[in-house]
Amino acid sequence: MNLDPADMRTLQFGPFWVLSALAGTYNRFESYELVAFWDTVVAVALRAPLPARAILTSMAADRSGLLLDF
Repeated sequence: MNLDPADMRTLQFGPFWVLSALAGTYNRFESYELVAFWDTVVAVALRAPLPARAILTSMAADRSGLLLDF
């Protein structure tokens, strides 16, 4: 998948928007929420087709950077 870095970042933020809606906060997540979130990202990445897997694995590889950017 050849995406512009900005487009890839937007796709990586999608799951965070869902987390924000469920947690009721934009950036002050509880540690247990983040643990569950990342466990889910990894679990889904293992079963997802290739385009989605690439996005999810790139998220897991850059957890702290992604959180800071979000």
